[in-house]
Amino acid sequence: MKTESFDAGNDNAVLAEMVMSSAFLARVAPHWDRHSFPSHWQNEVAGWCVEHHGRHRKAPRRGIRAYFRQWAENAPSQDDADTMSRFLEWVSQSREQRGKLDAGLATDLLAKGWNGVRIDRLVEQVGQFKDAGQTDRALELIQGFKKVDLGTGAAVDPFLDEASMRAVHERERLEPLVEYPDSCGDLKAFFHGHLTRNCLVGFLAPEKAGKSWWMMDVACRARQARKSVLYFDAGDMTADQVDERLHTRASGIPFRAGSGGWPMTVSWPTSIKPLKGEEDLPVVGRKTLTFDAQRTFKQTVRACRRSQENLKAGPDHSFFRRACFSNGSVNVARLRSIVEGHAAEGFHAAVIVVDYADILAPENARVDRRHQFDDTWRALRAMSEDYHCLVVTATQANRESYKSRTTRGEHVSEDKRKRAHVTSLFTISATEEERGEGVCRLGIADWRNGRPLPPVYVAGCLALGQPAVRSCFIGKRKDG
Repeated sequence: MKTESFDAGNDNAVLAEMVMSSAFLARVAPHWDRHSFPSHWQNEVAGWCVEHHGRHRKAPRRGIRAYFRQWAENAPSQDDADTMSRFLEWVSQSREQRGKLDAGLATDLLAKGWNGVRIDRLVEQVGQFKDAGQTDRALELIQGFKKVDLGTGAAVDPFLDEASMRAVHERERLEPLVEYPDSCGDLKAFFHGHLTRNCLVGFLAPEKAGKSWWMMDVACRARQARKSVLYFDAGDMTADQVDERLHTRASGIPFRAGSGGWPMTVSWPTSIKPLKGEEDLPVVGRKTLTFDAQRTFKQTVRACRRSQENLKAGPDHSFFRRACFSNGSVNVARLRSIVEGHAAEGFHAAVIVVDYADILAPENARVDRRHQFDDTWRALRAMSEDYHCLVVTATQANRESYKSRTTRGEHVSEDKRKRAHVTSLFTISATEEERGEGVCRLGIADWRNGRPLPPVYVAGCLALGQPAVRSCFIGKRKDG
């Protein structure tokens, strides 16, 4: 065994799930053979996992060491035993840093990898028979080829397949990728059940109403929860503008002065209480923060390092990657290729933010403009399903929304079919008076997951990169 450095790519990420996840191992164990992985040592570890599952109906986890010790007694050399030991340690540490892969994503990655190995083996064997003049044998191999039928598109009987039954009960499938803390108030209940895997979530609002702020807020909170985030700006802001907001949020120190220059005062919400009338402004308690000067480069560096340390995953382990494009220069197909490129490096996005869908280039520029929008939203929905992730984006409200106090689902611009593709569509509303008080209203227009709750008033502090600091339901909350 010559491998001294270990690849963090898909094969080893999937192998780590076989070692650690009983639900995942139950899905894939029946499909494994001694040649499923590209290397002998990967298949050795996989064999231990399958053997353990056959005996105990669960993943070996720490028990993998017992299989290793037994194997090491007859290892080809001490160097091989030492390398295998280091590999097992690396598997444990890398998974702890990366976090658990979603079972659906891991299954898709495994099927793709194992089928690739089978194809390579088939090509080699067919070539050997062809060179030997045994074309009939070569054709028999081609006709008898069977792919690993797992993951998306696989046909199973949900009444007979135990692995499918187990998958429904996997707690991680329904766990929120983004969860608002109790200190934020009622936003935790408002978003509950909506920000999970395999979902496409949209924010609907007029221009300059805070859509980008809310998408960034979701992305930052996902990172704080140690979820891998891919943040795409499709031309709404430049890379410098995106980073300025991110660094302001991380440091809690403004980069730009208000109209009054420096020193700058900022109003930070400390509490919020609704009044009885639904159109009455809430009572927001605030404290005043004063900043004497612009944030310095050193302050930015310290804040970013502190933010990374809080993740407790090593100074170089990334949970957030952003890419910015000029307006109309990138479509969903291009974004998919970028997502897959990061996945090949071992960065599997749990949350993908696209700011924002309406300015993406069309998937097919030859069709009618209305169908172009439908194609884009359909492709975003497919992205959430294919990568088993949460996709968050936004759309502009139409001109009728400017006449309305509250943004509603019927205010979707261009093509109403956008609403058919989202799993949740949140609305952002604010009158001039509300904007002046630093508050907005979030409502929900469409949903498949979670449950509809009354709208919430939200008080934020955009000067410090925080759109959601305190919140409260408007009117009486209806549970049940």
